[in-house]
Amino acid sequence: MNSEDAVRLAQICQDSFQNRRNYEWKVNFQLWTIIALWTYLCISNPSIVAAISPNILLLAYSLILLIYIILWQIPMRKAFETDKVWKHYYMHLAEGLKKERPSESPLSIMKWNQIAYILSQSLFTLFLIIASWVLICFT
Repeated sequence: MNSEDAVRLAQICQDSFQNRRNYEWKVNFQLWTIIALWTYLCISNPSIVAAISPNILLLAYSLILLIYIILWQIPMRKAFETDKVWKHYYMHLAEGLKKERPSESPLSIMKWNQIAYILSQSLFTLFLIIASWVLICFT
């Protein structure tokens, strides 16, 4: 592999990272908007609130949060790390540096900054869910 090929492959990894980041924010904003819209609909239409038990709503919100973390945030962080590891590998190749080829699964242990990012996104979503639940159940 020559230097130009390595730079192109590194650019592909960077583009993949950027595209995924844009997609991630779109999904996050859509989820947060849906929570806000659901809250508005429940507050403006009391018949919806009367049909839903607060415990059922809390269970539904808990499931949404778990799915968000387990099926969205964690795989997203792993994909970001994979792109980053491969990008650095190809950049080292382009610079003529010898570096060991990354394993197929570079994330055996999540780094603290990835865990912090998952927590920040998840805590904000948790805040919105709690606020929605309180507004729906106590208004």
